Amino acid sequence: ELNDLGFPSSISRPDSRQDRKDEEMKSLRLTLFVCLIVAIIEMIVMAFEFAFPEMMMKDVLIPGISLCNTIMWILATPVQFWIGRRFYIGAWAALKYCHPDMNVLVALGTTIGYTYSVVAVIYGVFHPEFVVKTFFDMSIMLIPIILLGKYLEMIAKGKTSEAIHKLLGLKSKVAILLQLDENKNIIKEEQIDVDLVQQGDILKVIPGALVPVDGLITSGTSTIDESM
Repeated sequence: ELNDLGFPSSISRPDSRQDRKDEEMKSLRLTLFVCLIVAIIEMIVMAFEFAFPEMMMKDVLIPGISLCNTIMWILATPVQFWIGRRFYIGAWAALKYCHPDMNVLVALGTTIGYTYSVVAVIYGVFHPEFVVKTFFDMSIMLIPIILLGKYLEMIAKGKTSEAIHKLLGLKSKVAILLQLDENKNIIKEEQIDVDLVQQGDILKVIPGALVPVDGLITSGTSTIDESM
């Protein structure tokens, strides 16, 4: 059901979870690197458009479409539909269950800008008097900025998760389970995994050991460091 909602899930294992996270971070870094190259090319094109407007407004490659719009169209298409495909996947899953989220907002906004630009360019081919105004740069700039935010969020979550795992690593992994007779005398001691401790179990904590779980002291006296 989680997979249908657009949230891939599987049985959690520490090693596989870390491997998945590293793989996702690596993929996102590569995507951002590609976006950076595209953004640099876009800024160069825009600089040329201001510096040499006559050259950039000529239909050099495709009749009726200016050189500037042609290059911007070529740059925006892979960003919109390849790099931005994750937003379409997330938006479809969100809309399918009537819970629109940021994916819907990003997909809708960039698609409208891209679609209008394509229609405007094609319309300008058949109507030369029409002044073509495009928004291909919306896809080129907006999608990478949001992905950059996701990347920074993943880094922050990773550091927080690492700190939590280190904190959890300080807890005891085993507990000494006692079996008592009717007179409350110990008849057996058994070391078990702390995850197997059940409510009502009687545990033994030896001096210098960690307290495995929360509980009540039934016998004995000592001092306990409660800082952790």
